[in-house]
This record gives sequence, structure tokens and C-alpha cells, in this order.
Amino acid sequence: MSPRPKRSRRIGFHPIIRGLKPIGVPFKKDDFISLHYEEFEAIRLADYENLPQVEAAKRMNISRPTFTRIYDSARKKMARSLIEGQGVSILGGDVYFDKIWYRCNSCNQVFEVEKGEVQFCIECKSEDIENINQSLSEWQQHKQDCVDHSIELNKYCLCVDCYYKKNGQGKCGNPSCS
Repeated sequence: MSPRPKRSRRIGFHPIIRGLKPIGVPFKKDDFISLHYEEFEAIRLADYENLPQVEAAKRMNISRPTFTRIYDSARKKMARSLIEGQGVSILGGDVYFDKIWYRCNSCNQVFEVEKGEVQFCIECKSEDIENINQSLSEWQQHKQDCVDHSIELNKYCLCVDCYYKKNGQGKCGNPSCS
């Protein structure tokens, strides 16, 4: 019997940063901890907005026990980052956004639109913009392809960025591979 499929988590706010780097310690480019969007959202709702876990779970369209597990995972990752001096990269996860989010690669402005395509940044008018929803979809598809490939062939996948062998469950540590 196969497990029940995961329910996607609703994300109401996109982070304005892509991650954090430690200051005052030697830092390696690939020394990041991956914080998924749902973990970021759990911290935002519980710690920043001070919502009770039941209300936060409703906003994310998940059960309270699931929210607790996500929140606990996020806090452990942040604690590990602080204690071990590792960077944090915010990306991916089993999530969906209520709105269409864009990021300007020139000024790093993050902005949302109700519908339709955006041709330029609302802040600096640059055309170098990224559709965050599309990037997330591509990340999710890459991860699913890796899992499907490793299950069907009973082999390891190679991370497209660093060629780390993994079976769909492991992480190579590169923020773009997690």
C-alpha cells in the first residue's frame, strides 16, 4: 500500500531574501542549510505574526500536527545554522502561492500580481525579472523526476549541479540541489 500523497501547503507571503550568510566565520559556498518555503511560512506565522498553531495551520491549509512538524523542522534548521555557522537558503518545498510572485534580479525587489505576465520590475523598471512561481514549479518537477528515476530504475540520481549521487531522498548540500 502506498502512502497518502502530501497535501501542498499554501504560502501567503514570499520571502524578500533568498537566504542568509553568517558573518565572522570562514564561509564555504556550498555550506548551506535548505529552509523550504513551508518552513519559512511556519516561522513567519508562528513567530513573526504570533498566531496560535491552529490558526497558522488553517492559513497554510494543513492540519495542526503537520504544522507542528514543519515548524519544529524549521526551528531546528535555524538553530543548527546559528550554532554551526552555516548559511540558510530559502527555496522549494511542497507549496503553492495564492498570487503570482516575481523577483527583480537587478534590485532584488519581490512583488506580486493578481494575474497576467509582468514585463518589468515595478521598482526599477528592469526587464531582468524571475517568475518565482515558475521557478518553484521547475524545482518541484526536478525533484519529482529524481525520485521517479531512482524508484523506477532502483538506481541513484545525479544532482544536475554538483553530480552528487542520491536516491531522491538524500541531499547533496548545494542550495540549488536540495
